[in-house]
Amino acid sequence: IHRHKRNADQARGFLNSARDCARSEGDKCDERWILLTLSALDQTQGTDPEGGSRLDLIRQAYDCFSAVYTSGAEENQRQARDGFAACHSWRAEVYDHTRLDDAMAEYARALELYRGMGEDSEWDVADTLFRRGELHARSDDPVLAGKDLVAAFDLFTERGDHYMRAKCALAIAELLDRQGRRVESRKYFKGAALIATVQNNPKRAAWFWFRYAGKLGELREFEEANAIYQTLLAEG
Repeated sequence: IHRHKRNADQARGFLNSARDCARSEGDKCDERWILLTLSALDQTQGTDPEGGSRLDLIRQAYDCFSAVYTSGAEENQRQARDGFAACHSWRAEVYDHTRLDDAMAEYARALELYRGMGEDSEWDVADTLFRRGELHARSDDPVLAGKDLVAAFDLFTERGDHYMRAKCALAIAELLDRQGRRVESRKYFKGAALIATVQNNPKRAAWFWFRYAGKLGELREFEEANAIYQTLLAEG
């Protein structure tokens, strides 16, 4: 709760207390996820611009997952594989475009692990493809970006995750804009807004409608754009 409210000091205090409890009980399962959450906290708060602290926490988490994996129990090994995949994915987030080849290698490792875990990990496969697609887009590789984003969209559709489907559609729209295909992107901006509405969460859907209205304004379709803005203000 404190992390989501951006109360960094309070969040870190509770996480470190939880980590001490896990260590005192010898619970590697809890400790590993606490370490990853601490890494996410540093990323969210922007306190580790070079990524060194986050990478060290991810390394420690990976070591914990390794200890769990070597215990031999089948369920522990499955949880450890899930953790290994998460570590690879989070390393990729840290590397991002500044270490592009390393980031792509980490995403590939994460995908291999998630795909090996079957249907239960399909959402994680989709999420990893979405993140990799966004990185391809930021790195000016529209072909690979499009392939990943479309594949992610299809998987989220199968899982019935309308919010992530909308995010994929919006990312495709932005990708088309980067390529100068600014008229073609219109239908994807609209599609993202319509999909977001299906989830029955007006606050989340509002952002997608705002982006679509911005696209309409860019295309000088002012009447429809103004109607959307007025609706958003009324629902405010």
